[in-house]
Amino acid sequence: MKFNFNAKAEGARLMETKFIVPEPGGLITKQDIDNALAKRKRAEITDKELIEWATMLLLNDAYELDAKNEDLIADRLKDISFSHSVQLPQV
Repeated sequence: MKFNFNAKAEGARLMETKFIVPEPGGLITKQDIDNALAKRKRAEITDKELIEWATMLLLNDAYELDAKNEDLIADRLKDISFSHSVQLPQV
């Protein structure tokens, strides 16, 4: 499998893959995002890792967003992906 990702590309973020996309793709739920944000809050992952994770999910056809919350999940991933740092929710 070939995988290229350039998060610093001006004007766009690009990812190139050369593999057959699984059907169905891996399901991404609201809980997955909440878990990732909780890991960031506990400093288990960095802002950079969280941002790259969200960007990869948006660009990689191997993942599907849960249809029950598709718009919310897409918006949250987009907000994280285009952040320079992540604003963690207050508990």
